[in-house]
Amino acid sequence: MLGEEIPIEKLPYDAPEVSLALSNIMSNRLVYLLGPGGKTAALRALAVMLYKAGMSPLYVKLEWVKYGWSLDDYITRHLDGHLKLVGYPAPREHDAILLDDAELVAEYPRLYEGFVGSIREKVRAVAAREGAVEHLAKILGDGIPIKMNFKPGEARRKLPLGLLGLASLGQIVEVEII
Repeated sequence: MLGEEIPIEKLPYDAPEVSLALSNIMSNRLVYLLGPGGKTAALRALAVMLYKAGMSPLYVKLEWVKYGWSLDDYITRHLDGHLKLVGYPAPREHDAILLDDAELVAEYPRLYEGFVGSIREKVRAVAAREGAVEHLAKILGDGIPIKMNFKPGEARRKLPLGLLGLASLGQIVEVEII
C-alpha cells in the first residue's frame, strides 16, 4: 500500500522515527526521512501531529508540482489533495513545510530549482530516497537523517507531473520507461 493510500487514522503516529523527527522539527531543525518505504506515511503523520500541536505545517507533494509553479499555485490547485492527505486545509500562512518526493529535486534539478529555492527557508522535513540526500543537503542544508524502518511498499518510479502532460490530477496514465 502506498503512503498516500493509508487512512489518516492508521498513520504511524507512534513510530519511534516519527517521534524523533517530531522532536527535531519542534526544535526548528531540518530532518531527512530516508529509506525505500514508509516515508510518505511518516511525513503525513508528522503534518497531522504538528497541526494538533498548534503549528501550521504545509505538506507539499513535489510530484504534484508543475514547472514554473509558485507555492501559491500549488496551494490553490491542491487544496483538496492536501485536505485528503493530512485532514486539514492547506494553510496559506505556514510556519513549516514538509516536502514529500524530494528525490525529484536531485533527479530533475532544473525543473524544481525555482520552486524549492522559494520554500527553502521553511522546509523542516524532507522525505526522499537515500541516494538523493547528498544533493538535497546542498540545496536545503544539513539535517538529521532518519532511516525509516517501516515495511516498504512497492517502490515506483516518480515523474514530475508536468512531464506527463496532465492538466489535472485524477487521470490514469500508463508510462513505459525504456
